[in-house]
Amino acid sequence: MPLADTLRDPYITGFDSAREVGAESPGYRPTGAGPVDYCYHPDVVKSGSTKKTDLYSFGVLLLELAYWRPLRGKVEKARATGSLQEIGALFVKAAKEQLPAMAGAIYAGVVEWCLDGVFSLGDEYEDGSGVWEGELACAMGVEVVGRLEECRA
Repeated sequence: MPLADTLRDPYITGFDSAREVGAESPGYRPTGAGPVDYCYHPDVVKSGSTKKTDLYSFGVLLLELAYWRPLRGKVEKARATGSLQEIGALFVKAAKEQLPAMAGAIYAGVVEWCLDGVFSLGDEYEDGSGVWEGELACAMGVEVVGRLEECRA
C-alpha cells in the first residue's frame, strides 16, 4: 500500500504495546515543571502510569492536534505553580469552552472524555484488572474511535 493511502486513513490501535500496566517511563517522573510534564495526568506523580492516565495523555495529544501546536505556551501560568491539577483543569476548560467552535462538538467531546477521566466502573474494579481493562477497551472503541470516525472536515 502506498504511503499516501495510509496517511489518508489513519487508525488508532490500543496502548497495549506502548507500555505494560504499572511500567514507568524510563527514568522519568513528572513534577509539573518539565517541558512536557503537561502531557501527564496529575495522578502519575503519586501512583505512576496506568491505562487511564495514558488515555488522559492521548486527550492532551488530541487537544494539541486541534490547536495545531504544542500546548507548552498555554500552560506557562499554571506551570509557574508547578501544579499538574491546574494544567489539567485548564485543558478540560479549553475542551469544553473553546474546542467545539474550533474542531466541532464531536471532536471536543472525545477530547473532554479523555481528559476528564469520565470512564469509571466503580470502586469494585481496579485500574489494571482484566474486567476493567476489557471495559476500558470497549469504551475507548465507542467513545474515542467510534466518535472520531463520525468527524467530518
